[in-house]
Amino acid sequence: MFVFDELTKGVDIGAKSDIFRIIGDRIAIMYDVKIIKEFARSEVEKEQLRLYASGGEEVHS
Repeated sequence: MFVFDELTKGVDIGAKSDIFRIIGDRIAIMYDVKIIKEFARSEVEKEQLRLYASGGEEVHS
């Protein structure tokens, strides 16, 4: 397992897509030193990444 912090900060758009393409199949979101959510790469959306990375939680109705 690798831990990346702001992996693409300051990287141009073309390089960002290359980086995300080679990262792997699973994404784990950490907040406050804990893994709070895991996704298969194929099921995650940017909005979900932003929500969990900022400490947000899912709202179940």
